[in-house]
Amino acid sequence: ASRGIVGQIMGRSRMMARGAVTGPPISSVDSALVLVFESYQTFQAHARYLLDSTRIRTEFILDFGEGYRAFGLSRLMGQIVGLLLCEDQPQSLNVITERLAVSKGPVSQITRRLRDHALLRKVPIAGSRRDHYAAEPDIFGRAYRNHAEKQVKNLELARRYQARLAESSDASNTLRRRVAEMAAFYELMLEHQKAFMEAWARRRAALECDAESGE
Repeated sequence: ASRGIVGQIMGRSRMMARGAVTGPPISSVDSALVLVFESYQTFQAHARYLLDSTRIRTEFILDFGEGYRAFGLSRLMGQIVGLLLCEDQPQSLNVITERLAVSKGPVSQITRRLRDHALLRKVPIAGSRRDHYAAEPDIFGRAYRNHAEKQVKNLELARRYQARLAESSDASNTLRRRVAEMAAFYELMLEHQKAFMEAWARRRAALECDAESGE
């Protein structure tokens, strides 16, 4: 009932402002009621936004964890990365632990591993003695380069055995052919990976320019 009354007052106020109706002015009590109701509507809209934002962030973090698990990695590792991707400020281990509802030990170990792979960086915070972490700016490119480095080792393996087979007369033609194929495969892969990373660097620079111009 109160919404209906407030709606009538708000509608009459707008119509009077346009000169569509005449009559006694809106009372100060009515004006205050309208102001309170408008503030309440603003609060509701903001609360809905926060709930939607929180729900999306939570689902993103959980799905990121599942993505890591699909690659044979720790689900918690993926959730830590997903959480930090959502944040524009570095987060302490305590906050990460509380947000993910896990114990601090595994979080500390995983953040150390992620730092070793250059996916996270430790960020000093003035006035705080706690360790704070943030995702590397080019975390996706860094993850791809980590993968490419493993392919370099495979190419080195193939070339090492190519050299040994060239000096041997006992190896079968099948092994020689397969090792040559392995070397050719990883040579081609690394050529394309280099071109891809150069293209990604250009694309990322363009994305950063678009983000800066939109701020």
